Amino acid sequence: NTGIDVQAVKSLQSTASIALNGVGNEVFDAEKILLLKGYEIEVVDNELDENTCEILKQFQKQKEIQVTGILDEATKKALNEELEELRLSLDTQYAKARELLSLLKY
Repeated sequence: NTGIDVQAVKSLQSTASIALNGVGNEVFDAEKILLLKGYEIEVVDNELDENTCEILKQFQKQKEIQVTGILDEATKKALNEELEELRLSLDTQYAKARELLSLLKY
C-alpha cells in the first residue's frame, strides 16, 4: 500500500515540459501516479531527479511514447489515462458515479 489517496492526485494539465532537475507540482503528481502503478519512485517530491527521469523512460517505453525521460505532453496524457484507470479500479464509489452519470447522457 502506497498510502496515496488516488482521488487527491491531480491530473496533469500544463502543456509545458519538465526535464531533468526541473521542479513543479506536476512532477509531484506524476510521481504519485507512477508509484501507484508500481514503479519504484525513491522520493515523491516536486523535483524531476535522475530516479524519476529513469522511471519516466521505462513508462514511456512501455507506452510506446518517444523515450526522453522528460515529462512532456504525450507522457502527461498517458499518465492521465493511467490515473483515470486507477481511480476506476481503486475507488468503487467513483466508478459507480461514473457509471450512473454515463446513463444520464442521451
